[in-house]
Amino acid sequence: MLIGAALVDDNGRIAVDVTVPHDLSPGDHLLIVTGIDADGHPYQLYAPIEVRRPISWATVALWVISGCFCC
Repeated sequence: MLIGAALVDDNGRIAVDVTVPHDLSPGDHLLIVTGIDADGHPYQLYAPIEVRRPISWATVALWVISGCFCC
């Protein structure tokens, strides 16, 4: 499920706010950031999250820093 998109800045960094779906079940989940690195190869970063209770909305600030991450 796609919950956001962002572009890499000149320093190879991205910053994006994503909204966690309101129907996301409590428990452990994994945010996956995908893109293409500077050499044209697929690249993925992972960020585990935990939803502790049912929520009507939540915003997660996802900060990913990588010198060679492009998308």
